[in-house]
Amino acid sequence: MQISYYPLVVSEQGFIPALMFLAQLPGVRKICEIGGGANPALNLAFVQFLLVQRRKTAFATMRSMGATRADLAASVWLDALVLSMPAAVLGIIAALGLAHLSESLLLSDFAALPLRPEYLFRFPDWLFPFGFFYAAAAAISGSLPPAYKAASINPVKILKG
Repeated sequence: MQISYYPLVVSEQGFIPALMFLAQLPGVRKICEIGGGANPALNLAFVQFLLVQRRKTAFATMRSMGATRADLAASVWLDALVLSMPAAVLGIIAALGLAHLSESLLLSDFAALPLRPEYLFRFPDWLFPFGFFYAAAAAISGSLPPAYKAASINPVKILKG
């Protein structure tokens, strides 16, 4: 772990040294893990439920034409991935841009100091693929209930009206 006099330096392990004592508390860690993973999945599940509700007749038509329940679930999962991957790309670009902007603004204040740091933020190489994996995992886990709902549509009942 990297120790620094500047509390904004992110080490290779991804912790913020000034706030590391909070991460060691069991309750705070569990709240962050549960809340951090559940929020995107719940938001996506809400959107997917609305999309499944609007596409009931399309799903019923697909089912009556020979599509299996797995085909309907796969189409819902594909929709979720199509929604989440551009958001992941934009999120990573925004995070890098804000880190670069804040670093340039903060380091301009340290220009006259003899112990000026080279950088304030350092992102490990594994962080960006992990961001894509996290977005895909949130998309798939958030779209499980809507996919089940789409797969359980009764085509005869829906198409009769």
